[in-house]
Amino acid sequence: MKRNLTQKQLTCIAGVAASTIHSYESGNRYPSYGVLINYLTDYPVFHLLK
Repeated sequence: MKRNLTQKQLTCIAGVAASTIHSYESGNRYPSYGVLINYLTDYPVFHLLK
């Protein structure tokens, strides 16, 4: 599900650099569990279960 966040918004939420977000999007790198938890804390995923 798309959230229509900019890379800048996502960097603030995840606490990582814009270049890191680009690496995630291009598949060159994957987020750590800590980054995922930061993101999921701000954006609950229960809606994905529908």
